[in-house]
Amino acid sequence: MLSKSRSTILLAAASAALMGSLAVSAAKATILATEDFSGVTLTGGPILLAGVNDGTGWSTAKNRNSLNGWYQQNLPAAGKGIPGYNVSDTTPLTGADNNNYAAGGYNYQGSGRSFDLSSTGTFATAGLITTNPTTHVSTIGVAGATILVSALVRSDNGNPPFVFGLSGNAEGAFGTAGYANAAFGYAASNTNNDWTLDSTNGTTTLTNTVSNVAFVKGTPAELVMEVQYTTGTAANLSLWVNPAGYSGSNPTIPLGTPNATFASTNATFTDLFFGGTHGTGGASFTDLVVATPSASIPEPATLGLMAVMGVGLLLVGRKRKVA
Repeated sequence: MLSKSRSTILLAAASAALMGSLAVSAAKATILATEDFSGVTLTGGPILLAGVNDGTGWSTAKNRNSLNGWYQQNLPAAGKGIPGYNVSDTTPLTGADNNNYAAGGYNYQGSGRSFDLSSTGTFATAGLITTNPTTHVSTIGVAGATILVSALVRSDNGNPPFVFGLSGNAEGAFGTAGYANAAFGYAASNTNNDWTLDSTNGTTTLTNTVSNVAFVKGTPAELVMEVQYTTGTAANLSLWVNPAGYSGSNPTIPLGTPNATFASTNATFTDLFFGGTHGTGGASFTDLVVATPSASIPEPATLGLMAVMGVGLLLVGRKRKVA
């Protein structure tokens, strides 16, 4: 029979082991914004992406095209419509939640959408917004915070460059300062056609880190980017390509060893940027999720085990007092 002291030690050790396992378990996440175009009705073929107002977590203000929802650079100049930036269900992305998707690319033009930066929006509620006291300009990105961005992405024509990610330039065009402060895609300088992790660092120059995972023309990939802010602007970026067990509808971390990493000096953002390809309809995406990890929630079985251990410790302590 175990002594009281040894029983106490064993129970305490088991409790410590359990708590340690909880510390490294996958943390669930709070969804901040989504876009899968499932609310878009397509009855007569593809429609312009500009003006599509689907999903959650987005600004309700009129954009540069005087429309709600998505905007397009230089709309309605000739050639910037279909088959430039549009929403379609013609060739659904394998593995997507529904058949609708956005396709884009035309002569290095871009498209995008502004996130909801209001005081009642999901980003503000999660404490992720910083407002400059002098300019009163708000951006997303707070020291110590982590943001996940995931999407199902497909290269349709195999022509780089393609950029998809977080823009620090409100409704900024391709090549403008901060248009892709934290992004992924495939870079023009990438001779191996690998997926890349990208950042403009608040400038006009796009810097890339190669993932060593090649994209396959016409084959979708689940791309997941993690943005870990070290200060109010700087962040460590990580990219995973098709991480095992990852679900955009319920994003979790940790994801294991990333396929690429990059230290960005400015990863703040206000918008989502999509574009950059010089070929018409160069890439497609859907199932976009922007999230932030929240506290780990123990499963019911784990809670039950914790309760049993707690009762055991109380009983041992009670017996010791009686003795």
